[in-house]
Amino acid sequence: MRGLPPAAYGGFVLVFGVVLMVMGAERGYAFVAGVPGHVAVSDCHFESGGKRNGWACSGPFTADDGSVHIDRVHIRPLLYDRPVGAIGAKVAGPSATSAWEPDPWLLLPAGGGLVLFMLSAFGLWSTLRSD
Repeated sequence: MRGLPPAAYGGFVLVFGVVLMVMGAERGYAFVAGVPGHVAVSDCHFESGGKRNGWACSGPFTADDGSVHIDRVHIRPLLYDRPVGAIGAKVAGPSATSAWEPDPWLLLPAGGGLVLFMLSAFGLWSTLRSD
């Protein structure tokens, strides 16, 4: 990548930032404005390798106030031990396929993507603007 103009580097970082924002959008929304409830774990298997080692589980989700019931959602519990029973979680809405345990670290991909997007957009703007 030696010899590329600064705009090319900025464009790469811009695209990477947008990808991170999209990846973290649903989980970020679930954390901030999602529906709290519980996932009754009915199926779990241990996954190793790839992005993260740990349990991958699924089961029905029921909102704490009873307003939302989803027959099957997927959840990656934060604990290393096999989950038993119900796990407190949040979903983005009634059509969600994934649930997440409330954890502020879930905002990291969306927040990091937003920061990269803003930095690269400013860099591109300052490089390409005519003075």
